[in-house]
Amino acid sequence: DRDKAWHPRVDMLELPAALVLLADVPGVPRESVSVEIQGETLIISGNRPIPEEMSQGSLYRSERHYGLFERKFNLPFNAEAETIQARIAEGVLRVTIAKPEEQITRVKVNIE
Repeated sequence: DRDKAWHPRVDMLELPAALVLLADVPGVPRESVSVEIQGETLIISGNRPIPEEMSQGSLYRSERHYGLFERKFNLPFNAEAETIQARIAEGVLRVTIAKPEEQITRVKVNIE
């Protein structure tokens, strides 16, 4: 059903100093995407417009999703908005969330 929200596929990576979210959003204009933080919850949302040519004929087959999307992710820490970076390149939304100092993994280095 075209009126229902769709859910972009997402990978989340944990790096020593940050969490990184990668979401597939091909065809979604940058200005139609929103990234928000609410306590320990990261929210990504947006809208992929229906291409104009889809209204010019009858639909023979449809496998791609259009319209609104929203995903919410629980984070293992409270993120500060000023530590979050987001960008879209080649149809992928990349959100990098810096870990608070107390969350950064410490690694012991052997001394020779």
